[in-house]
Amino acid sequence: MFTPLGFLLEGVLGYLLQAISFLIGMHGIARHKISVKKSAIVCVICAVVTYLIRSSGLFTFGVHTMLVLLIINAACIIICKISIRPCILGSILMMIFVLLSEVVNVGILYILVGANEINTVMNNEIYKAASAIPGNILLLAVSLLIYYFRMRKGKKDESSQHNS
Repeated sequence: MFTPLGFLLEGVLGYLLQAISFLIGMHGIARHKISVKKSAIVCVICAVVTYLIRSSGLFTFGVHTMLVLLIINAACIIICKISIRPCILGSILMMIFVLLSEVVNVGILYILVGANEINTVMNNEIYKAASAIPGNILLLAVSLLIYYFRMRKGKKDESSQHNS
């Protein structure tokens, strides 16, 4: 059932924040400078499509994950002009980081609410969406670190080539 608070938590603080993190990480892995305008377009497209795919109920977990990966790769290749190979590598690595952040998030949730209450949290749209926010913040932090260090290393590589 659609509720404005559920959409805000799940769509904006969930899928949009995850799309932003995912895209930052992909750019970092590909050593591709971020264009804010193009990246904003890709993030909004991916967040909306992810929200629609997952809320439709037509697809199982693995299928909607693959569809989202396909869409984010296509958008990054077409709109952000990231080369295919680093784009695919970036999306695979970022998916691993997404899964790891969600495992950490669920582990923390188990500690906070207990194994007996986890089903109650996951069956409530608002609680479920809100409980994903810490994992998305962790993913954003990891993505920013990846981007910073990969882009910084790329600049060092360029300067060493110019000095040679």
